[in-house]
Amino acid sequence: MPDPLLYPVTETPTAAPTATPYHQPLALDVLREAIGRFDSCTTAPETLRELQSTSRLLIPQARCGVMLRQRDGCLELACERADPTEPAAKALSTDAEQGIESGWVGLAIKQGLYRTDRQGEVWLFIKLASPRFVHGVAFWIASSIPESLHQALGALADLAALRLDRLAEPGASVLAPQPNQDEQRFAANGFPAAAADPLTGLAPRAQFLEALKQAFQGDFIGHSVGVMLLDIDGFHRVNRELGCVVGDQVLRSLAHRLETTLRSPYVLQALGSVSSDLCLARTGADELGVAIGHLRDPDRLLQAAAELQQHLAEGFYQGAHRLYLSVSIGLAAARPSGEEVGAETLLRRADAALKRAKSLGRNRAILYDPAWGESVSPHLRTESLLHEALQRSLFRLHFQPLFRIADMQLAGAEVLLRLSTSDGTPVPPSSFIPVAESTGQIAEISAWVLRRLCQQIRAWDHQGPSSLPFALNLSAIELSQEDLAQRLHKILSQEGIAPSRVHLEVTETAIARNEAQARDNISALRTAGFEVWLDDFGTGYSSLKLVKDLPFSGIKIDREFVMDLTAQTSTAVIAESIIAMASNLDFQVVAEGIEEPEQLEFLRARHCEIGQGFHLGRPVCASDFERLYLSKTQPQPRPEQDPTPT
Repeated sequence: MPDPLLYPVTETPTAAPTATPYHQPLALDVLREAIGRFDSCTTAPETLRELQSTSRLLIPQARCGVMLRQRDGCLELACERADPTEPAAKALSTDAEQGIESGWVGLAIKQGLYRTDRQGEVWLFIKLASPRFVHGVAFWIASSIPESLHQALGALADLAALRLDRLAEPGASVLAPQPNQDEQRFAANGFPAAAADPLTGLAPRAQFLEALKQAFQGDFIGHSVGVMLLDIDGFHRVNRELGCVVGDQVLRSLAHRLETTLRSPYVLQALGSVSSDLCLARTGADELGVAIGHLRDPDRLLQAAAELQQHLAEGFYQGAHRLYLSVSIGLAAARPSGEEVGAETLLRRADAALKRAKSLGRNRAILYDPAWGESVSPHLRTESLLHEALQRSLFRLHFQPLFRIADMQLAGAEVLLRLSTSDGTPVPPSSFIPVAESTGQIAEISAWVLRRLCQQIRAWDHQGPSSLPFALNLSAIELSQEDLAQRLHKILSQEGIAPSRVHLEVTETAIARNEAQARDNISALRTAGFEVWLDDFGTGYSSLKLVKDLPFSGIKIDREFVMDLTAQTSTAVIAESIIAMASNLDFQVVAEGIEEPEQLEFLRARHCEIGQGFHLGRPVCASDFERLYLSKTQPQPRPEQDPTPT
């Protein structure tokens, strides 16, 4: 029996062999008309009916269905009928189950298209994906499906996916199954929906850790337990440049992409797992984690990670733009029996692998090698700690007061960053600041410091209006960035703080790293309303030239010239000359490192304006600074406070 009438996309005329191919109008007309009809669909079932009816214009008698990925990661048949128990709907449901169980759907998701012949019928699966919410597979079953129609059918699937995407709500499951189908589904991660992370819908960190611990209580002979930690490279730039709303949308999209990829039959088969073996969680602000309770081979983690990165490389639509973000992935695996490794150790190993992935250039996946052992360098451990500090807010701001030397009135404070490990052990700035600068983490840390400072200023101002300024140090990396002034001003605008409240300190060394860009940045910062100070004045070869050429607000005399004021005549002469020069140039002067009363008296006699040092007040936390210096009408120096290294 001949095949029913089919509409080819292209056909070469026999009358003119040398002519170029022309498009047979019927198939193209079907597609043109379908565009308008899909746009007029107002519901998801209507969109599915349109796909089926339009498909039958190309392939009469074909069965057509759509399987969509739900929030729990499972594929569900999307029914266009009100009653999914009708014979036609039940037949499609059987077809869908067969497509999943046979692995054909997984192959279509992996390859984009999969075609096979079975019992005299052609089965065609085409992957569909929309910019935001719709992911899944469209399929057709007929006695014959010419390859010339693959492109046309793919176009119809794309039209349907785009229309479903526009009809979907953010975070909602598209075409969730009917209530009477609920018993056919299983909890994909084993946790109640009420406990899910409200932004991504994934499990929270606490349940992720509990799932990992439970995995080690089982006895999986020949299998392993695996952990996958994912961190979005440079995610702070998305929040900074596009706003937190876009950042949240990206996180939701990433979580959805994570679920659809790792719960796909192809990846599950590679891992030797079933969907219920996986616990997907949001483990940090921009970090996601996967606990795999039943893993066939640790090396398969790399295969799954590669599959995930391939899907993430497609980018994320945000409005009219597509964002391309890379992800660093740390992997670790261990057998529940035969190896003295628990859940916490395995998690630390995955975290170490993640840090190594980021330190080696990012956008890569690395599997922890037990041979690393304790050989991880102090630099790498510190880098890991800095990353953890940003994720878990281990940083703290301390404030060291500055006083007007003439009348000892509070003139401001320098903001100092403090870091402790999770067990409370303090880490000196001399240990972590160089690492942060070498890895580039200093930019993200500095942004955190500025935003946290703004929030603290706002809290103090709420108790009573104030114009008290606070000084921050700028790193060489920041001073070399073209958009420095715009970024800092944007943060202050978002937090509602005037630039005059933030004094920025730069060293000659930082300027020398990229002097041309540093000069532009200092001028731009001054134009934006920031006060900019030259720190550690007198220790470099070009200090006088910088003061002459750049629009500084003032200078800070290096502590070396203050320490020996009363012990060395030459030091006293140099300090006196610096103060006199600054006065003639109408610069303010801060003397730092005042530790003795005699030093203070020397500076007062030379009319140095502002002083800073342990003799006047040591760095203290925000609450102590408020109690000691802001709650009194006339705050006084407090040299008796416990020392904190500056």
